[in-house]
Amino acid sequence: MGEGAPPVLTGRDIAVSFAGKTILDVPALAVQPGDLVALTGPSGSGKTTLLHVLAGILRPDRGSVVWGETDIARLRQSASDDWRYRNVGLVFQEFHLIDQLSPVHNVTLPATFAHFTVPPELHRRAQGLLDDFGVPADAHLTRTLSRGERQRTAIARALLLEPSILLADEPTASLDEDSARQVTDTLIASARGQTMVIVTHDPIVMERCRRIIRLEHGRIVSDDVREPAKPSVAEAAP
Repeated sequence: MGEGAPPVLTGRDIAVSFAGKTILDVPALAVQPGDLVALTGPSGSGKTTLLHVLAGILRPDRGSVVWGETDIARLRQSASDDWRYRNVGLVFQEFHLIDQLSPVHNVTLPATFAHFTVPPELHRRAQGLLDDFGVPADAHLTRTLSRGERQRTAIARALLLEPSILLADEPTASLDEDSARQVTDTLIASARGQTMVIVTHDPIVMERCRRIIRLEHGRIVSDDVREPAKPSVAEAAP
């Protein structure tokens, strides 16, 4: 992961329907390599649906999602899973952590799909990411963490394998304002150079994004590019 310049992530003529109702209708979308994009809009506007289509988790009823020479929307399930493992880091709104594992074991879990045992360098990277995000080093079980600490553990897991694409669904939703600002700065510093698409209502996150896409009723109603705000603290790569 993370080798070479990533290609443009391009969506064309994307449509998703549920129970006869169109919930996503996006004629065209292109996310440039290394871009930092916020997807915003009211609840039910199709933000998470679009994120899942871009990740290859949800196959659209119509349209294509192209990454390099790969149309993600047309891949079989196993090929889609493999593409996602090699290229994408995901932060889900409900975290999808295993409570019975330690935070560091949750972070290294993606590596177990390719390794019989987790290489020492990945274990060290996992611990370093947890330290950067302020997750207690002495926590033995993830279930003992606060909701905010669980959120930060999920973000660290998404960054472990240095994916070319980071897709995050409300990554600061469980954090207070100071923590949200710190986590946003650390997230952007940690994922420097990677393509990022973040579903968010948080103005702290949006002010750091170069591009703001707003959805309403499953359609893009605005797509604005602007100069992002500077970090509130000095950024340092983990």
